[in-house]
Amino acid sequence: PGGVADSEGTIHFGIKLGPSTVVNNPAGFGMYGGYTIFGPDTFKENKFVSQLSIAVEGEYVTLGSSSVFANATHNAFTFGVVGAATYPINQQFSAIAKAGLARIIHTINCGVMGCNNTSATSLHGGVAGQYKLTPLMSLRAGYDFYPDGYGMMSASALYKF
Repeated sequence: PGGVADSEGTIHFGIKLGPSTVVNNPAGFGMYGGYTIFGPDTFKENKFVSQLSIAVEGEYVTLGSSSVFANATHNAFTFGVVGAATYPINQQFSAIAKAGLARIIHTINCGVMGCNNTSATSLHGGVAGQYKLTPLMSLRAGYDFYPDGYGMMSASALYKF
């Protein structure tokens, strides 16, 4: 099949940066890694499905912080796991869809008034496009949605082992 759908057993690691939906926040930052459990030609019964690679990815993302009111800040970060399906469009480009679970943790630091921490676990999903620079390096651009209505648009660099 070619393209950027990975072979079974491929390990990858990426770093992403981009704006999040945390109010007044310039950027979120995250790290992710994955392992390809099914490569192209695993499911040969269907021409479309036979081109997919499916990986399990884990990630940690800080969605940033913002000032809530005088001397108070709001921080949000998330971690989770997804299944990511990659479909090669051509030798350089691919499309990625992912779905899984994430836990988001909010911290509101109110200075002398103390802290209020809340968390939620729910669906995490996203879509991305990936461009292969070399057989081991790619660039990815995408959008992820997280629990409690948070989201992040990002650009990332990805390295394969």
